[in-house]
Amino acid sequence: MERLHRQYGDFVRTGDRDLPFLRKSELIPDTGPSELTVFDPDVLRIINDGQNNPCSKPAWYDNLRPYTGLNTHRSKIVHKHRRRVWDHGFTTEALEKYEVQVKFFAHQLEQIIAEKAGQEMNVNQYFYWFSFDVMGQFAFSKSFDMLKDQTWHHAVRMLRAGLELVGPLTPVPWLAKHPEQLKKLQEELNTLDSMEDLKALQALPRLNGVINETLRLHPAVPTGGLRQTPAEGMTISGNHIPGNTVICAPRYSLGRREWRDLLDLRRDAAVESCFENANEFVPERWYSKPWMVKNKNAFAPFALGRYYCIGKNLALSELRFVTALLASRYDISFAPGEDGRRCVEDMVDQFTAAPGRLDLVFSRRKCDEFRA
Repeated sequence: MERLHRQYGDFVRTGDRDLPFLRKSELIPDTGPSELTVFDPDVLRIINDGQNNPCSKPAWYDNLRPYTGLNTHRSKIVHKHRRRVWDHGFTTEALEKYEVQVKFFAHQLEQIIAEKAGQEMNVNQYFYWFSFDVMGQFAFSKSFDMLKDQTWHHAVRMLRAGLELVGPLTPVPWLAKHPEQLKKLQEELNTLDSMEDLKALQALPRLNGVINETLRLHPAVPTGGLRQTPAEGMTISGNHIPGNTVICAPRYSLGRREWRDLLDLRRDAAVESCFENANEFVPERWYSKPWMVKNKNAFAPFALGRYYCIGKNLALSELRFVTALLASRYDISFAPGEDGRRCVEDMVDQFTAAPGRLDLVFSRRKCDEFRA
């Protein structure tokens, strides 16, 4: 993606008009590309924002037919009615009830880490187990008990054989790579009366900065969230896009768009971009150095508009608590021979991101260095 962006600019044709998964009703004369990857930082807002946004979900979302869920149904009317039902499960009151369960599984995860403190750990499976145990509890009112049994549940094993389903990367790899950021975070966490107060965690600038920066560099959905333009077409940053064109807005690339004079090949003009030191892990850009964020439109890890992730607040609550719990109790470092590159370079984009292997060492902090 980055190579195509550098070579062709902000608008790159990445798909042919007559693709086999298109229905006959969706085939139109070749008046333009069938798929366009757009690197313009405003594209996420233009194709997603607003309840009356004219864009729709393309035929790609029919891949699981006849089975459809809230996130794959293409009908705006059906999605609206289904979303109303789901909304009841994600109100502020409902999220408060989930807090107890999130903490329960987080402490199970921490107990496993405590037993292996000072040893090398392949942390991937443990974070997978935490994520799926939480999802099982919320979706089926029954955990998969993988943290408890410390083994894969057969149903999850089959699911992973077909699709690597995983939430966003936790900030842990970045804290191992940047011990100075871990130290700052630990100092902030030491100011809390209790690590169990999720509302207090929500107000911590450094903790939320670390999470936002992780989501900027490694969004859970790197290139997915395709949208299709209306039949009459639409305009994106002064460029007319033909009707029924599938738009790909790669959040991974947009989140790393550097602040420098980029040459817009079509308009032959210098344009400003989104982030200073875009490829560097700088959590301060989200609280004490806001000038390092030049265009907030490029940051939408949970999408926008009618299709934004309904579990956003729950996911952030999980990330805050797990990150705070582990960072407050442990110093985190790479295992011998590990530098974190495999986690990033071996990542596979399967709609959601499937990170590569990561080996870490969690060293218990002294009791007087943290508050339980």
